[in-house]
Amino acid sequence: MSLFDWFAARRKDQFVGKVIQETDESDGLWGKCPECSQVVYRKDLLTNANVCSNCGHHNRINSDERIKLLVDKDSFETLDNTLTPIDPLGFKDRRAYADRLRESQASTGMKDGVTTGKCKIEGISLALAVMDFRFMGGSMGSVVGEKITRLVEKATSE
Repeated sequence: MSLFDWFAARRKDQFVGKVIQETDESDGLWGKCPECSQVVYRKDLLTNANVCSNCGHHNRINSDERIKLLVDKDSFETLDNTLTPIDPLGFKDRRAYADRLRESQASTGMKDGVTTGKCKIEGISLALAVMDFRFMGGSMGSVVGEKITRLVEKATSE
């Protein structure tokens, strides 16, 4: 068994990343908490930052949802969203990196794993970078590093 296989098998046995599962015939309105099995109303869950009100389990949220929870309404201004990652090394493990990249871009609508921008929180201007696990597990490629570096430079200069 390779080290990669060992980690993959171990990950399947853990509860990390479980999300609220829909209950039968719920039309997406109700779900069941993966931690305490409490049936929860999805709108209540969203108003509570995707945290189960019964047991406090934190369900995964994407970068757009995180930004919406954090920043003042309509204050987020995305920066450097035109940067696109490439694969100069032609990296491949079990699958080519370029294939994984295209798949993540198609499934998330994102070009890379981080959203950066300027915003306000309680009226205070700041720079914000939010990673998104949906994009290749939130891994950091060259564009992620570049976007974070540009964000820090912009914040420092302003």
